[in-house]
Amino acid sequence: MLDINASELQDIRNLSPELLPHLYSAIIPEDRRPVSDTFWTEYNITERAIGYRACLLLWALTATSKVPREFQLRATIAILSNKDSLLDVGTNAGKTMCMILPCLVSPDTLAVVFSPLKRLQAVQVLTFEEFGIRAIAINEDTPNDPKLWKVCLILGTSRICVPICHPLRIYRTGPTKCSSSNLNSSVRQMAIKLASLASSMKTESSRSL
Repeated sequence: MLDINASELQDIRNLSPELLPHLYSAIIPEDRRPVSDTFWTEYNITERAIGYRACLLLWALTATSKVPREFQLRATIAILSNKDSLLDVGTNAGKTMCMILPCLVSPDTLAVVFSPLKRLQAVQVLTFEEFGIRAIAINEDTPNDPKLWKVCLILGTSRICVPICHPLRIYRTGPTKCSSSNLNSSVRQMAIKLASLASSMKTESSRSL
């Protein structure tokens, strides 16, 4: 992973939608671009800006070695456009990147991801942290220690991801097809409570510093 200055990443996030496609074309070689030019015509200028930023941020963070795949771009644009996104792709196809990219594009976002296996949760935490995203797995093994939450919420960066849905959209990626509209209401409520709890604790911890 490239040790890139945080201000350089913020410059990409702050770039105007009109300038983003020019930077995208200038620094990512045509044979490395994840999609054809016609891909972008499906989206409005705001949605295209999300996609271009996702490509540029990943390109910069990986020392020009990676760009998002098309389905990762589509998922990222949908999530940050407040739309439902359903993925049905194979093992090791890159579903976790669909969770990482929205956090990179919108670093102040609180994301809650439901993962069915503890081992998968642990791997996702490590993967998020490789990209500079603070993460914690919440399951029955997580200590009930307020100090742990304080450290997780205020240490390092302001963005948090809890691998166990974007705060506005609950989604699950995996071989089992599902729709956010079909998710059990109690799961939705739990996600909202988790997001609210983490947000309030972050505010309280910041005040105590």
